[in-house]
Amino acid sequence: MSKVSGYIVLGILSVCYGSAYAFVSKALKYYEGSVLNSMRMWFAFSGALTVFLINYIFVGSFRSSLSRYKTPALSCMFCGTLNYGLPHSMISIAQSTIPSTIVIIAQPFVSMFVLLFSAVLLPDEKLTLTKFLIQCVAITGAIITSVPNFANIDFASGGFSFFHHVLLIGALFSFAFGSIYIKKYLTNCNSILMAVYQLLGSAIYATLFSIYRNTFVGYIGNILAPDLKALFYPVLLGLGFTCSATFMSTYTIRKLGVTIAGFANYGQIIVGIIVGVFFMGEWNSYSGKDIAIALFGVAVLAISMICGLVIKEKVRTDDEENLLSSA
Repeated sequence: MSKVSGYIVLGILSVCYGSAYAFVSKALKYYEGSVLNSMRMWFAFSGALTVFLINYIFVGSFRSSLSRYKTPALSCMFCGTLNYGLPHSMISIAQSTIPSTIVIIAQPFVSMFVLLFSAVLLPDEKLTLTKFLIQCVAITGAIITSVPNFANIDFASGGFSFFHHVLLIGALFSFAFGSIYIKKYLTNCNSILMAVYQLLGSAIYATLFSIYRNTFVGYIGNILAPDLKALFYPVLLGLGFTCSATFMSTYTIRKLGVTIAGFANYGQIIVGIIVGVFFMGEWNSYSGKDIAIALFGVAVLAISMICGLVIKEKVRTDDEENLLSSA
């Protein structure tokens, strides 16, 4: 039953990841990208801090458990910058010209980067041909899905920004190294306190970056300029997506393992495309041929996700059977 709950949370996590970028696109109508990310991270931190305080005040076993874990504040804050502050700052700026569907479609590259770099940096993470081929299939699907978008860009009119695509690639690298950093240095941490420190570090970085980009006066001015209705977006992104996703990600890793938890990067693509197409109108300019190509790419992505889950589950089952037979 615990494994079932893990898959349910994995599905919810995919929905969170996949729909968040669409709300970012909406919020950018009111806030400059780095300002939005700063607000988002402070709301996420406040949510995580609230969860920590509730547990600390009302759950005695939680207070006593803190001494059993080593949760270094500075290391967690640095990890939060890698996982949230830096990449989301870059993406929020990149999305001024890059559609949310392209941001979503690029996510399989995070899994590929994690696979390649962890094989070098983490001794217990082996790079196998099967794992590599599954990632290649996923990336192939992502590339196919993105073909119509690039075909519909008017490069001469400035619709394409090389700099913004560099920012997106940099964000993907940052996500990957953040995941590796957690496994290498933060395995013996209290998950709730680690989330608080991570989001605090992320919020501080995002704020300093935004002030550097906009000046302090411009930063405060952009926060205060929109009406209160616009505040809905950073609150939703911070509490509903970043904060909750931080805890759900930890839960799925513990229930299903790092590899299966990483399949949220695939699930979010399907969700993100549905949101982008039906609620953002991002395929309105596509021809029937463009839509067919994009849907074929989505199908390839779905196949890679299913194959990855089935193979990983078979490996887990075989390992458990071997363990029982040797007992």
